[in-house]
Amino acid sequence: MKNIKNFLPVIIFLAVIIVVGIVVFFISDNKSSNTAASTTNNQTEDQPSKENNDPINNIDQKWSKGNPKAKVQITEFSDFQCPYCKKGADTIAVIYDKYKDQINITFSNFPLTSIHPYALRAAEAAEAAGYQGKFWEMHDLLFANQSNLTDSDLESYAKKLGLDINKFDNYFNNSNIKAKILKQEEDATTTEYDELTLDSSKNVVLKGKAKIEGTPAFVVNGKLVVGAYPPEDFEIFIKYFLTQK
Repeated sequence: MKNIKNFLPVIIFLAVIIVVGIVVFFISDNKSSNTAASTTNNQTEDQPSKENNDPINNIDQKWSKGNPKAKVQITEFSDFQCPYCKKGADTIAVIYDKYKDQINITFSNFPLTSIHPYALRAAEAAEAAGYQGKFWEMHDLLFANQSNLTDSDLESYAKKLGLDINKFDNYFNNSNIKAKILKQEEDATTTEYDELTLDSSKNVVLKGKAKIEGTPAFVVNGKLVVGAYPPEDFEIFIKYFLTQK
Protein backbone atom coordinates (compact mmCIF):
# COMPACT_ATOMS: atom_id res chain seq x y z
CA MET A 1 0.00 0.00 0.00
CA LYS A 2 2.88 2.26 0.84
CA ASN A 3 4.51 1.50 -2.52
CA ILE A 4 1.32 2.40 -4.37
CA LYS A 5 1.14 5.77 -2.58
CA ASN A 6 4.72 6.48 -3.61
CA PHE A 7 3.84 5.93 -7.32
CA LEU A 8 0.43 7.62 -7.14
CA PRO A 9 1.64 11.01 -8.48
CA VAL A 10 3.28 9.27 -11.44
CA ILE A 11 0.15 7.25 -12.18
CA ILE A 12 -2.02 10.37 -12.04
CA PHE A 13 0.40 12.22 -14.33
CA LEU A 14 0.36 9.43 -16.91
CA ALA A 15 -3.43 9.21 -16.76
CA VAL A 16 -3.70 12.95 -17.43
CA ILE A 17 -1.29 12.65 -20.38
CA ILE A 18 -3.37 9.82 -21.89
CA VAL A 19 -6.66 11.70 -21.48
CA VAL A 20 -5.19 14.89 -22.99
CA GLY A 21 -3.79 12.85 -25.90
CA ILE A 22 -7.18 11.31 -26.62
CA VAL A 23 -8.91 14.70 -26.55
CA VAL A 24 -6.30 16.25 -28.88
CA PHE A 25 -6.61 13.31 -31.28
CA PHE A 26 -10.38 13.66 -31.62
CA ILE A 27 -10.19 17.43 -32.05
CA SER A 28 -7.50 17.08 -34.71
CA ASP A 29 -9.37 14.31 -36.51
CA ASN A 30 -12.56 16.36 -36.57
CA LYS A 31 -10.71 19.36 -38.01
CA SER A 32 -9.11 17.15 -40.67
CA SER A 33 -12.50 15.73 -41.67
CA ASN A 34 -14.00 19.20 -41.91
CA THR A 35 -11.02 20.42 -43.93
CA ALA A 36 -11.26 17.45 -46.30
CA ALA A 37 -14.98 17.98 -46.76
CA SER A 38 -14.43 21.67 -47.33
CA THR A 39 -11.69 20.94 -49.87
CA THR A 40 -13.93 18.48 -51.71
CA ASN A 41 -16.76 20.98 -51.81
CA ASN A 42 -14.45 23.70 -53.04
CA GLN A 43 -13.09 21.42 -55.75
CA THR A 44 -16.61 20.62 -56.86
CA GLU A 45 -17.49 24.30 -56.96
CA ASP A 46 -14.24 25.27 -58.68
CA GLN A 47 -14.48 22.51 -61.29
CA PRO A 48 -18.02 22.46 -62.65
CA SER A 49 -18.98 19.75 -65.11
CA LYS A 50 -18.06 20.57 -68.71
CA GLU A 51 -21.03 18.63 -70.07
CA ASN A 52 -23.42 20.73 -72.14
CA ASN A 53 -26.12 20.41 -74.75
CA ASP A 54 -25.50 23.61 -76.66
CA PRO A 55 -26.99 23.54 -80.17
CA ILE A 56 -24.47 22.70 -82.90
CA ASN A 57 -24.89 23.92 -86.46
CA ASN A 58 -24.63 21.14 -89.05
CA ILE A 59 -24.78 18.47 -86.34
CA ASP A 60 -25.34 15.83 -89.06
CA GLN A 61 -22.11 16.83 -90.82
CA LYS A 62 -20.17 13.83 -92.14
CA TRP A 63 -16.43 13.92 -92.65
CA SER A 64 -15.30 13.00 -96.14
CA LYS A 65 -12.23 13.31 -98.33
CA GLY A 66 -11.51 12.60 -101.96
CA ASN A 67 -13.69 13.39 -104.94
CA PRO A 68 -17.33 13.94 -103.90
CA LYS A 69 -18.46 13.00 -107.43
CA ALA A 70 -16.21 9.94 -107.68
CA LYS A 71 -17.49 6.69 -109.14
CA VAL A 72 -16.46 4.79 -106.01
CA GLN A 73 -18.03 5.96 -102.74
CA ILE A 74 -16.65 4.38 -99.55
CA THR A 75 -18.05 4.67 -96.04
CA GLU A 76 -15.62 3.49 -93.37
CA PHE A 77 -17.16 2.23 -90.10
CA SER A 78 -14.47 2.30 -87.47
CA ASP A 79 -13.45 2.42 -83.80
CA PHE A 80 -10.41 4.48 -82.80
CA GLN A 81 -9.33 2.01 -80.11
CA CYS A 82 -9.69 -1.10 -82.26
CA PRO A 83 -6.32 -2.51 -83.43
CA TYR A 84 -7.93 -4.02 -86.54
CA CYS A 85 -9.41 -0.63 -87.38
CA LYS A 86 -5.88 0.76 -87.26
CA LYS A 87 -4.92 -1.77 -89.96
CA GLY A 88 -8.04 -0.83 -91.91
CA ALA A 89 -7.18 2.86 -91.64
CA ASP A 90 -3.65 2.16 -92.85
CA THR A 91 -5.08 0.34 -95.86
CA ILE A 92 -7.44 3.20 -96.64
CA ALA A 93 -4.53 5.66 -96.42
CA VAL A 94 -2.65 3.70 -99.09
CA ILE A 95 -5.75 3.40 -101.27
CA TYR A 96 -6.51 7.09 -100.89
CA ASP A 97 -3.02 8.16 -101.93
CA LYS A 98 -3.34 6.07 -105.10
CA TYR A 99 -6.98 6.70 -106.03
CA LYS A 100 -7.89 10.02 -104.38
CA ASP A 101 -9.34 11.43 -107.62
CA GLN A 102 -11.45 8.33 -108.25
CA ILE A 103 -12.83 7.64 -104.79
CA ASN A 104 -14.56 9.45 -101.96
CA ILE A 105 -14.19 8.28 -98.34
CA THR A 106 -16.66 9.09 -95.57
CA PHE A 107 -15.97 8.17 -91.94
CA SER A 108 -18.73 6.78 -89.73
CA ASN A 109 -18.24 6.15 -86.01
CA PHE A 110 -18.75 2.67 -84.62
CA PRO A 111 -17.23 2.64 -81.10
CA LEU A 112 -17.28 -0.82 -79.52
CA THR A 113 -17.74 0.50 -76.00
CA SER A 114 -18.22 -2.94 -74.43
CA ILE A 115 -14.57 -3.81 -75.09
CA HIS A 116 -12.97 -0.44 -75.84
CA PRO A 117 -13.58 1.98 -72.94
CA TYR A 118 -11.85 4.93 -74.63
CA ALA A 119 -13.43 4.52 -78.07
CA LEU A 120 -16.43 6.79 -77.51
CA ARG A 121 -14.38 9.66 -76.05
CA ALA A 122 -11.90 9.33 -78.90
CA ALA A 123 -14.78 9.56 -81.38
CA GLU A 124 -16.06 12.66 -79.59
CA ALA A 125 -12.60 14.22 -79.85
CA ALA A 126 -12.44 13.51 -83.58
CA GLU A 127 -15.91 15.00 -84.08
CA ALA A 128 -14.98 18.06 -82.02
CA ALA A 129 -11.88 18.56 -84.15
CA GLY A 130 -13.98 18.15 -87.27
CA TYR A 131 -16.00 21.25 -86.48
CA GLN A 132 -12.73 23.17 -86.64
CA GLY A 133 -11.75 21.59 -89.95
CA LYS A 134 -9.31 19.07 -88.45
CA PHE A 135 -11.20 15.78 -88.42
CA TRP A 136 -8.76 13.80 -90.55
CA GLU A 137 -5.75 15.21 -88.71
CA MET A 138 -7.27 14.12 -85.38
CA HIS A 139 -8.26 10.80 -86.98
CA ASP A 140 -4.61 10.14 -87.83
CA LEU A 141 -3.36 11.14 -84.37
CA LEU A 142 -5.86 8.87 -82.62
CA PHE A 143 -4.93 5.82 -84.68
CA ALA A 144 -1.23 6.58 -84.22
CA ASN A 145 -1.70 6.73 -80.42
CA GLN A 146 -4.23 4.01 -79.63
CA SER A 147 -2.69 3.24 -76.24
CA ASN A 148 -3.03 6.88 -75.16
CA LEU A 149 -6.67 7.90 -75.40
CA THR A 150 -7.49 9.37 -71.99
CA ASP A 151 -9.23 12.74 -71.84
CA SER A 152 -5.94 14.47 -71.04
CA ASP A 153 -4.33 12.76 -74.05
CA LEU A 154 -7.16 13.89 -76.30
CA GLU A 155 -6.84 17.46 -75.02
CA SER A 156 -3.11 17.37 -75.78
CA TYR A 157 -3.81 16.26 -79.36
CA ALA A 158 -6.23 19.16 -79.77
CA LYS A 159 -3.50 21.55 -78.64
CA LYS A 160 -1.00 19.87 -80.96
CA LEU A 161 -3.36 20.53 -83.88
CA GLY A 162 -3.63 24.19 -82.89
CA LEU A 163 -7.37 24.03 -82.17
CA ASP A 164 -9.28 26.64 -80.21
CA ILE A 165 -9.30 24.72 -76.92
CA ASN A 166 -12.40 26.39 -75.47
CA LYS A 167 -14.37 25.56 -78.60
CA PHE A 168 -12.90 22.05 -78.66
CA ASP A 169 -13.89 21.44 -75.03
CA ASN A 170 -17.41 22.67 -75.69
CA TYR A 171 -17.89 20.24 -78.59
CA PHE A 172 -15.91 17.43 -76.93
CA ASN A 173 -18.29 17.48 -73.97
CA ASN A 174 -21.48 18.18 -75.91
CA SER A 175 -24.30 15.65 -75.57
CA ASN A 176 -25.35 16.32 -79.18
CA ILE A 177 -21.98 15.05 -80.41
CA LYS A 178 -22.36 11.89 -78.36
CA ALA A 179 -25.88 11.38 -79.70
CA LYS A 180 -24.59 11.84 -83.26
CA ILE A 181 -21.98 9.11 -82.78
CA LEU A 182 -24.40 6.64 -81.22
CA LYS A 183 -26.94 7.33 -83.98
CA GLN A 184 -24.32 6.51 -86.64
CA GLU A 185 -23.65 3.21 -84.91
CA GLU A 186 -27.35 2.40 -84.56
CA ASP A 187 -28.04 3.17 -88.22
CA ALA A 188 -25.17 0.90 -89.28
CA THR A 189 -26.39 -2.08 -87.26
CA THR A 190 -29.97 -1.84 -88.50
CA THR A 191 -29.18 -1.71 -92.22
CA GLU A 192 -28.82 -4.89 -94.28
CA TYR A 193 -26.30 -5.03 -97.14
CA ASP A 194 -25.12 -7.39 -99.84
CA GLU A 195 -21.71 -8.48 -98.53
CA LEU A 196 -18.79 -8.94 -100.90
CA THR A 197 -15.65 -10.96 -100.27
CA LEU A 198 -12.70 -12.42 -102.19
CA ASP A 199 -12.57 -16.06 -103.15
CA SER A 200 -9.43 -18.20 -103.16
CA SER A 201 -8.51 -16.81 -106.59
CA LYS A 202 -8.90 -13.19 -105.40
CA ASN A 203 -12.09 -12.66 -107.35
CA VAL A 204 -14.88 -10.49 -105.94
CA VAL A 205 -17.87 -12.64 -105.05
CA LEU A 206 -21.19 -12.13 -103.30
CA LYS A 207 -21.18 -13.69 -99.84
CA GLY A 208 -24.81 -12.98 -98.93
CA LYS A 209 -26.89 -10.56 -96.89
CA ALA A 210 -25.36 -9.11 -93.73
CA LYS A 211 -25.49 -6.29 -91.21
CA ILE A 212 -22.51 -4.53 -89.70
CA GLU A 213 -21.69 -6.19 -86.39
CA GLY A 214 -18.05 -5.25 -85.88
CA THR A 215 -15.18 -3.17 -87.15
CA PRO A 216 -13.62 -2.33 -89.46
CA ALA A 217 -16.34 -2.47 -92.08
CA PHE A 218 -16.69 -0.62 -95.36
CA VAL A 219 -19.70 0.08 -97.51
CA VAL A 220 -18.47 0.49 -101.08
CA ASN A 221 -21.12 1.70 -103.51
CA GLY A 222 -23.76 0.20 -101.26
CA LYS A 223 -22.03 -3.18 -100.86
CA LEU A 224 -20.52 -4.36 -97.58
CA VAL A 225 -16.85 -5.30 -97.26
CA VAL A 226 -15.89 -6.57 -93.80
CA GLY A 227 -12.43 -6.80 -92.29
CA ALA A 228 -8.96 -5.29 -92.31
CA TYR A 229 -7.84 -6.24 -95.79
CA PRO A 230 -4.25 -5.45 -96.78
CA PRO A 231 -3.98 -2.69 -99.41
CA GLU A 232 -3.33 -5.05 -102.32
CA ASP A 233 -6.53 -6.99 -101.54
CA PHE A 234 -8.72 -3.96 -100.86
CA GLU A 235 -7.54 -2.51 -104.16
CA ILE A 236 -9.23 -5.44 -105.91
CA PHE A 237 -12.60 -4.13 -104.70
CA ILE A 238 -11.72 -0.63 -105.92
CA LYS A 239 -10.81 -1.90 -109.39
CA TYR A 240 -13.96 -4.03 -109.44
CA PHE A 241 -16.18 -0.99 -108.89
CA LEU A 242 -14.19 1.25 -111.21
CA THR A 243 -14.82 -1.17 -114.07
CA GLN A 244 -18.56 -1.44 -113.36
CA LYS A 245 -20.81 0.35 -115.84
